[in-house]
Amino acid sequence: NDDGRARRFCAEHGLPVIAEIPEDRRVAEAYSRGLLPVEAVPETHQVFGDILDAAYRAAGATRSKEAAS
Repeated sequence: NDDGRARRFCAEHGLPVIAEIPEDRRVAEAYSRGLLPVEAVPETHQVFGDILDAAYRAAGATRSKEAAS
């Protein structure tokens, strides 16, 4: 349930919101089975890619083209 608490927390602490994982039961079920969400819910590929890209940027690196696909 998105009541905005996470966004407010980030705003109050000066933290950027780099992506939002969609509220989708299939994502939770994938996690519970030990699967990657992108395997169970392919349309989440972009959002998880955005998160990974942000992590690489924070580390001062970039993802290879092969890893991005």
